[in-house]
Amino acid sequence: MPDKLIINNENVALGPLIKIIEGDIEKDTITPDGLDKINSVIESIYAFAYFDVEKHGHLVMPRISSVNRDGIDAMATTEFVNDCLIYYVLDGVHFTQSLTTQYLKRKKISLEWLHDVSLLNLNKVEIHKVQNAHADDGSAVIISETDSYDASRILFPDLYLKYFDYFRGQFFATIPSRDMLIMFRGKKTLYDRVMASVHKIFIESKQHSITDKPFLVTLDGVAGT
Repeated sequence: MPDKLIINNENVALGPLIKIIEGDIEKDTITPDGLDKINSVIESIYAFAYFDVEKHGHLVMPRISSVNRDGIDAMATTEFVNDCLIYYVLDGVHFTQSLTTQYLKRKKISLEWLHDVSLLNLNKVEIHKVQNAHADDGSAVIISETDSYDASRILFPDLYLKYFDYFRGQFFATIPSRDMLIMFRGKKTLYDRVMASVHKIFIESKQHSITDKPFLVTLDGVAGT
């Protein structure tokens, strides 16, 4: 089986499909679960190749990357702060595809629409893995759903209001890796402790690392530092 196909002038990687087939076929028999996964990947491939804003807009999601990430130049991006960029993916079940600038041109999709709908979709994703911590020198909230969108949640337009009752004012936020958002407010001792941990996570996350710089979250939005 080839590792990619051209469908409707789009290069489609078949890695996810091959992985499922290899993992779910034993002695020429495929499991029902494997068949469901294959159908899901095929549906996602179709959505990518024949994208329709009405049918497939719910699959668009935002991710954050360092400006130094390999291949980021080809992707459709929106500038963020702290030397970060927002890029966009088509996230189907078992199949995720980054969207390039050329893809948007071919499909006649505006970057503004892509950004707005991705944030709407992100806001619909429920958050379950939240840790609240309080010490004498301050408080912190850690979100780590490990769904590839924890860092992206710093983009919530109402992030300040969401956590105002907990922090009672502006606070810092960090996104050392794709799968972690750390928010905190307190004395310098807490700041130093959190930032030391952030730097360690940033180094250990390797290809999923984003930045070890803190962001300042205020009523007016998120600012770099």
